Amino acid sequence: MCGVRDIVVKFIYFVFSQSNEYYLIDWMSSAVTGEKCQYSGTISNASKFVLTGLVNAENPDENLVLIKCSYIDDIMSLVKCFLLDQCDEMNKRTLAAYVNEFYISRVIQWWDNYLVQHYSRIADIFKKLEDFREDIKPDDLYKFLHSAKEYLFENVFK
Repeated sequence: MCGVRDIVVKFIYFVFSQSNEYYLIDWMSSAVTGEKCQYSGTISNASKFVLTGLVNAENPDENLVLIKCSYIDDIMSLVKCFLLDQCDEMNKRTLAAYVNEFYISRVIQWWDNYLVQHYSRIADIFKKLEDFREDIKPDDLYKFLHSAKEYLFENVFK
């Protein structure tokens, strides 16, 4: 993955083979990983790091907010999009209301609460990823993504 920041289910294609490859098929909002740039994409499943960086943008008088995204943001967004796809309609509507009104701090709070209540293991992993975001290598993230995929298929997509 390369800094894609608009990850939603319709843009993901899995190749189920021995290599377990993943393809993102929409690059309209992509950016070079590690490059600071203006965020483009949905806030519904953006990483907490990205959302926190956007909180200042809630005030239109603030200067342009530049965010330095990493592979971690892509991974978190990917996992969140799958969890959101399986989410009940009432929770989806609540999140959608926050997204539509651009209440970023409420989107952050919604995800924090939702993950702790429904997917505490993923909440713990996300916390570790955020804590070590500067030190994690892409190969380590790929291992996480593979184990997250296994967990999702065993526990979420039953």
